[in-house]
Amino acid sequence: MITETLAVARADFRQRARTKKWLVVPVLLAYFAKLITVDTSLVVAEEYTGVPTAAWYGAMLCAIGTLLLFLFGFSLVRGGITRDRQPGLAELISTAPLSNTSYLLGKWLSNILLLTVTTGVLAGLTAVAFLLQGTGSFDAWALFAPYLFVTIPTMAVVAAAAVCFESNRFMRGTGGNVLYVFVAIAVILLGTSATELLDVAGVHIFRRSMGVAIAEQHPSFDGRGISFFYTNSVSELKTFTWSGVEWSAEHVLSRLPLLLIASGLLVTGHLSFNRLDDSGLWTFRSFIPFGSNGDDAGEQSDSASPSAALAPTDESLSSPGSLSPVTRTGFQFKRVFVSELRLAVQGRPRWWYVACVLAVLLSFVPSVDALRSAVLPLALLLPLSLWSELGTREQIHRTEELVFVTGGPYALLAASYLAAVTVGLAITLPAGLIFAINGASGAMFAWIVGLLALPAIAFALGTWTGSQRAFETTYLVAWYAGPMNGFRPLDYIGAHEATVGSGVTAAYLVLAVVALGATAFARRRT
Repeated sequence: MITETLAVARADFRQRARTKKWLVVPVLLAYFAKLITVDTSLVVAEEYTGVPTAAWYGAMLCAIGTLLLFLFGFSLVRGGITRDRQPGLAELISTAPLSNTSYLLGKWLSNILLLTVTTGVLAGLTAVAFLLQGTGSFDAWALFAPYLFVTIPTMAVVAAAAVCFESNRFMRGTGGNVLYVFVAIAVILLGTSATELLDVAGVHIFRRSMGVAIAEQHPSFDGRGISFFYTNSVSELKTFTWSGVEWSAEHVLSRLPLLLIASGLLVTGHLSFNRLDDSGLWTFRSFIPFGSNGDDAGEQSDSASPSAALAPTDESLSSPGSLSPVTRTGFQFKRVFVSELRLAVQGRPRWWYVACVLAVLLSFVPSVDALRSAVLPLALLLPLSLWSELGTREQIHRTEELVFVTGGPYALLAASYLAAVTVGLAITLPAGLIFAINGASGAMFAWIVGLLALPAIAFALGTWTGSQRAFETTYLVAWYAGPMNGFRPLDYIGAHEATVGSGVTAAYLVLAVVALGATAFARRRT
């Protein structure tokens, strides 16, 4: 089993490590390292900051980097099992002499390898940042140990969550991605403030160690209320020298709950895994006795086999003379737009249509503030699944040559984009009318920009990454931090009036144009 597991892990790692999205990761990490070490400073207990030693750089970038990888790493590594479900490949894997345990463990190890490489890149950038900006001697253990004891166990959880969600047909789509993001945010909030069992970033470990160092160097410090935040000004802060955490067996044991969580996710994924067969639900095969029910299921399966489905019928054997004549009418934009609109809204779960109706009704709320801060952000979550498909459908189903052959990629881009904007407009149109009636020009401008920017960003991310998860994760994090919590740079819908006045809304309009331009450039290469 070990040999099979390693073979699956090696093959999957080689396949996914060559994708273009992993070329972008080092660039993003380099910018992140610069942002944390050069552009801002970490403040401890509201009035202290550490001397930029190797230990300080290691802990600072490790904690924030781990939080970001915990939140976004899921979308980075997810997709290994989904790719194996493609027609042709699924049949080969399903019939291979490979146990489900070996297969899933191999996928988990591949995910860990990808995340470990990402962690290694971040650790290397941390060392470079220290050599350029830090003070004191280079202490490799103090700088790299936090990544070993804090980040790697957390990455094991992320890797296991990706396997678990992809193994279950209910959680491997957009709904699973939404669930993971919200659970991850809740875990981060609880782990950094309440319980150490969910401390994915090692914040409690660093907090205790830094508190001891501050108390030794500043007797006025009472040791209570050790919080963390970033600032652009350090002129009024007191400094302290921190030599890092003295790692012990206690610290190692404190990370074991994360490994237990990873094990639980893997077991859950194994129980719900149905050997790449989309027809099954949760399967507990070892508890299902063989009998007449199983035989009946087998007969039904045989009757619906691919051979039977592909068998010729009277209609398929009709003479060529009965076929409709071929016509050349060119690219009809109106028909393509209507087709794109139907493709966007058809086939959704019933609850989605009910939720859309409720969103339209709630958009009649006469309060401008309520519409901006609550109704619109919630209503514009509904098109998440259809917006995230923009730019990815043709790549996933390998239909670029068929889709772009008639009218070219630009015309289809315009039709798809307008259809996506139309869906958002239809759900929130009453809110725009309320804004116009009340003369809320700022709210109306932000609403229009939000409708234009969100599908454009989704199109760009989908086209360049080939994955729906990039937009889904980014959008959910922006929704939570921006409209819901007032983080102005991510307030894409102008939920707060100050956002419009600060120029952020106008910046999103520019971003929409840039995103469409990037999408058009990518389509040109198709």
